[in-house]
Amino acid sequence: MVTITLAFVLGAGGTRGDFQVGALQFLNSRGIRPDIICGTSIGAINGLVLAEGGIEKLVALWKSFRKTDDVYTEEPWLRALKPITGQLYRMTAADAVSAMAGRMVKYTLFPPVLFFDAVNFWTGMAELMSAPGGYGQLKSFFNLSPTEAKLRSRLDPGKVRRSGIKIRITMVGLESGEVQYITESGHFSDGADTGRQVDLIDAVLASSSIPGLFPPVKLYSENYVDGGVREMLPVEAAISLGATEVYAIACSKSGVGTSQSFDNSNMIDITLRATKDIALDEIQRKDAHPPRGWGVDFKLIQPTLRTHDVLAVDPEMISISMAYGYMRAFDVVEESNNPGKFENLKRTSDDITRLRLKLWKMEHRANGGPGHDETLSIIEPKPSLGSDYLRHIRELKRNLKVLLDERLQFGYDAVPPGAEA
Repeated sequence: MVTITLAFVLGAGGTRGDFQVGALQFLNSRGIRPDIICGTSIGAINGLVLAEGGIEKLVALWKSFRKTDDVYTEEPWLRALKPITGQLYRMTAADAVSAMAGRMVKYTLFPPVLFFDAVNFWTGMAELMSAPGGYGQLKSFFNLSPTEAKLRSRLDPGKVRRSGIKIRITMVGLESGEVQYITESGHFSDGADTGRQVDLIDAVLASSSIPGLFPPVKLYSENYVDGGVREMLPVEAAISLGATEVYAIACSKSGVGTSQSFDNSNMIDITLRATKDIALDEIQRKDAHPPRGWGVDFKLIQPTLRTHDVLAVDPEMISISMAYGYMRAFDVVEESNNPGKFENLKRTSDDITRLRLKLWKMEHRANGGPGHDETLSIIEPKPSLGSDYLRHIRELKRNLKVLLDERLQFGYDAVPPGAEA
């Protein structure tokens, strides 16, 4: 009798890890349980919570993320700039220009606002410059202290060690430049120093520390950052532990797509395109599809749409992305039973998600949701709440119901529980 050793490989992707949670919900509903969990970045956090408390605890954690301050917060130096910059660092270039133009109009019409913003800005900068190390010691824009607080209040690392699940948490040492893995017992997997043991929560925070966005985490003599710098999907770690069947769940779609011309782009746009888009996509592609394959039963669960940015936090977007992950996991599992069904399944899960995102954006903008005034162009009129606009929303919801009914023809669990409502 062949013994199957099943692994979940959970990839990097920031707050797009909500897609991963939905996929794990579906796998759990089918009784698919892991013997091994290998995670990078948000995948390391999701994997640790899953091993410690099961899928219910993981879903509850994500439902507690209501706003960005529940996940990460600005470093003090960035807060000092906030009176002038607002939320520019979270916007697209076009929206940032629009927001700054709006701010200039406000300063022109109400000059005292400029005075008070300037006073707050320079007060904050003075505090920053007088701090030990000053600006020369700036390591990141944000920190993960809200996530750390949630993990420490909710998790018992001892339960992870007693779970019977083998764990590998992926991170990269800045000094060595090498990938390191932390085990379920908190030891480095290379076994070079059996006396070295780290806190598992510190380990997943290190694995999630996207360089520049979040500060490195010091573990013994080395500073560690996001494992995705070298390994977006730690499949190799799972196979080295004896996995014979692997469910790899990526958070981001494959490919970067064609962009507009970079003839007149600045160095920031060029750098982000080359690193955040192209380089990371190449790492993920090679992790998922090595030249000779993995030699095991390998299933990749991956979105084909981009639901939101890697730093975005919104309860409705999280709900949409989790449902998308659930449906895509169904697509992949059903494909193994009937390969011809996959493209049709993928079409329906994409269409439902695309329509839900469109409805969310329409309703969000119509209701003046958070960030509405900052991200809406000052020359673009706010959407009218007239009968035509509302009629269009109702029509789209009817279309969504048709898609859900079509999807349910594939099986009672082709959509998440309660989706029909």
